[in-house]
Amino acid sequence: MRYAIPLADLDAAWRTPAGAALIDAALDDQDRDDAVLVTVHGKDAVVLRGPGPRVAAMVAWFVTAARNAPDAPTVRVFGDDGDGWRRVTAAPAVGDLPDEQPAFEDDEAEAAEEALVHA
Repeated sequence: MRYAIPLADLDAAWRTPAGAALIDAALDDQDRDDAVLVTVHGKDAVVLRGPGPRVAAMVAWFVTAARNAPDAPTVRVFGDDGDGWRRVTAAPAVGDLPDEQPAFEDDEAEAAEEALVHA
């Protein structure tokens, strides 16, 4: 299943702290030149990409945000399972994320720390 969000809805979500953080995290590793844009019900929309569990988690947040936070903007999510784009109204099941956690260590910081320990 592919999921897409209209650009106007992403812009509205971007203007909220939680929405901006989620959109940053969602699009951080995507090259803007490689963004997949589609037309959904006459509106330009961006296709969410990445590992299935991460995309499902993003869709779940967008679908439930308006119910959980009254001041959150409405973000319409559309799904296409091969039969055309339809609005998603129920959050998809979120699969397990990989056990492997990203490492945020920096080789230079590690070397500096090691130098301090041995000084």
